[in-house]
Amino acid sequence: MKYIALLQVLLALSTPLLADVYQEKREARIRATYEVIPLTDTIDMGVVGTHLDWYPLDSFKPLYTGIGFLSSMSGEEGGFFTFGYTLGVDYKFYDNFHVDGGVYVSGGAGSYVEFPNGGMLVRSHLALEYETKNVDFVFGLSRTDFPNSRANQENATDIHPFVGINISNDIWTEGIPSNYTYDPTIFDGVFEKIRITPSMLYYDVDNKAVKKERFKGADAYQANFPAIGLQLDKFISDEIFVTFEAYGALSSAAGYAAIQVGTGYDYKITDYLAWESKMIVGSVGDSRIDTGSGLLFQPMTGLVLDVTPSLSLKTLIGRSYAPDGLFSSTTYEVGISVKTDKPVTKKGTYLFPSHSFDNIEWTMTPSLKVYFPYDSKHKATKEESQETISLVGVMFGVPLNDWFSIIGSTHWAMTGNIGSYAEGFFGAKLSSPMFTPLDIKLNVMGEIGAGAGAGVNTKSGGYVTHYTTGLSLPVSKHTDLSLSAGRMATSDGSFQALSVLFALDINLNYIYKK
Repeated sequence: MKYIALLQVLLALSTPLLADVYQEKREARIRATYEVIPLTDTIDMGVVGTHLDWYPLDSFKPLYTGIGFLSSMSGEEGGFFTFGYTLGVDYKFYDNFHVDGGVYVSGGAGSYVEFPNGGMLVRSHLALEYETKNVDFVFGLSRTDFPNSRANQENATDIHPFVGINISNDIWTEGIPSNYTYDPTIFDGVFEKIRITPSMLYYDVDNKAVKKERFKGADAYQANFPAIGLQLDKFISDEIFVTFEAYGALSSAAGYAAIQVGTGYDYKITDYLAWESKMIVGSVGDSRIDTGSGLLFQPMTGLVLDVTPSLSLKTLIGRSYAPDGLFSSTTYEVGISVKTDKPVTKKGTYLFPSHSFDNIEWTMTPSLKVYFPYDSKHKATKEESQETISLVGVMFGVPLNDWFSIIGSTHWAMTGNIGSYAEGFFGAKLSSPMFTPLDIKLNVMGEIGAGAGAGVNTKSGGYVTHYTTGLSLPVSKHTDLSLSAGRMATSDGSFQALSVLFALDINLNYIYKK
């Protein structure tokens, strides 16, 4: 399973704080890019980048960091995905002009030729940006490096142009303490409606051969399959919304992933019932299903039932169509939506009175995981049978109280010669009270989910478990550094490994109107 995330999905499950909330808005942005990477002297791959960046330091404001995806959208490498981290500098040097330079380090792959085999992709960039009121326009040069790939040695390193846009966003952290010595700014701004939907898709695959050319006869037919994921919708009017959606497949299509964007229309039929239609487009695929370049169109329509003002149920039907590949399907969607009114402000620290606002704490945790296989029956190749495997990923958590959190995570292989392996987990985390003068905490974490790719596959209906124990140490007001060790295993026992997890917990908040 390539992608699974939690983020603010569990808003309604968390207990809101009852006290007034002092919050500081941190600058952030959504960054989208497009570039063409040469795979060989005659074959190119068009790649879309989707990134979330934020600016963590007041002492050096141009510095940003973030997480993001690269995915194939043209060529013949449908199913190529990478996930990783960015570190960069965005410097305004004249009027509305910025210069932006940074490095993105990621793991992944998953295309037909499993390129790059090791999974690591390093992308550096230098760009010129022009700032407008709502969006920044970007043009620059990027260099892509595949440092541990066995394939494509002639184009393993390449410099090429790219284009992009940046859209401003925000991240909220805890602001001034309650014993402030000056009058705070009470929020009196505007709101935007956000809808978060954990959902499931079911692909009723057309009765034809839809797998890639190396599959012949009956093996070329793909069984119907479900996928679970997350939708994040932002309403730009009472009816019109834009959407970001991410899915990872289960059972017979483990390894299939979808990262999509689109727009939709929500028309009220009655006070409790709405008709919704949307068109989404994105990058999808894996190393088996033929989606050509990875481009997929998916029109959907159906009904939305409002159970409460903030909670609704939705069911839609539509089609999925890969214009450059063989894959096509009738597609069904069901989901449970949570709607909130999110405040929109300028940068600063604000007081949100408890009679009007609720606050949900959540944690974003960039992490590096290392597996040390043992007693493994998995041997996709002789070289990779017992190699140490490193994975790059991110975890999201929602604390329900001081000691118990619900978590979700995704990690993607970066070294170990299984570059198309990725995994997604749900689980729980227990944390002790702080002890020792350094405020160290003991953490115990257990997860269950799916892992697939590069021969490390669970059997149909199988799963992967992972548990760790470790210590965390606060390194700033909003961040904790942790080191844990544990064990992972597939349900059929075909792959087992000891694990070490390095993580940086970034403690954030989600503010919304009651």
